[in-house]
Amino acid sequence: MIYLTSSQILKAVKRSLENNIVPEVQTDYARVQLSSAILAIQEVISRFEDGDPCLKENGQIERSMVGLAEDVKDKFPMLSNRLKECLLEANSLSDPREKNRFLKEGLWGLLKSANGEEAKCILQCIHEYMKGTIVEEQKWLNPEAIASLH
Repeated sequence: MIYLTSSQILKAVKRSLENNIVPEVQTDYARVQLSSAILAIQEVISRFEDGDPCLKENGQIERSMVGLAEDVKDKFPMLSNRLKECLLEANSLSDPREKNRFLKEGLWGLLKSANGEEAKCILQCIHEYMKGTIVEEQKWLNPEAIASLH
């Protein structure tokens, strides 16, 4: 018996849908729905092969916060300490999605209480991790779905 990995099975289903089903679909609506399903299958494949994207984003946010804490430790020691405290508390959370929310809320809370140069530093930190997030989220854009909204 040949044992395929979950990823291999999903790739075969995806390939079959793309090569055999999509060409036969008659309506734009059904084609868009099928394209969205194929994107969802690709996302599951990516998660099998590359891991949970939430863990990746958490790492990006944490690296940005650690970098900011280091960068501002002399000029804004209280901000640096608050960043470190937020990171310590976040690391006590085991669920990646809970940790993700906590890190984002922590940054937002720091930004709301900051002003002037401190706020600028926090915004730069947010900007850095958001650049990576934007690239990740672009894969969910479905040009066919957007075009069908006319």
